[in-house]
Amino acid sequence: MDRHSPAGSPQEALGEIASVVGATLVGIDKSNQDGINYVDMLRTFYWPSLGIARNQPTVQTALAGQADLHGGDSYWYTTAANVLYYMLGAQYPNAANMTEMLRSIADKFYDQVVALGGASANFDGQGFNFSTRTKNAGNRNEGGDGAAGTAAIELWAPCQVR
Repeated sequence: MDRHSPAGSPQEALGEIASVVGATLVGIDKSNQDGINYVDMLRTFYWPSLGIARNQPTVQTALAGQADLHGGDSYWYTTAANVLYYMLGAQYPNAANMTEMLRSIADKFYDQVVALGGASANFDGQGFNFSTRTKNAGNRNEGGDGAAGTAAIELWAPCQVR
């Protein structure tokens, strides 16, 4: 894992965060493995401008000239990245800025629910743009992924955000 991967070698939060979470679950301290803090390196997937984690780091998206959909490209990718961040936070609650990042993620996902209709939120569609607070109807329905992941984040938030 490297914050500045070479061109053509994309980084994805889903694989990288999951590998750190998995290694930790089997007893490997990824906050200091051979002097490397892999937990800190994962901050590359947290977008302060949006207050959420994304599947790809800001730098990579800009370098590749990819459209920046502010998380709106896919409920599945965006929600899974943030669920994994919550799993990471459960294992490393004292990591730098972890509480603040988790609080922001919970707040932004709550705002998403409000924007999608509150108690009657409609997650149909492909994703949600966290910048404009609008739904991306897209060409596939990932609403179940968005709803389930959002429910997990909001359920875990009081336990991890003190």
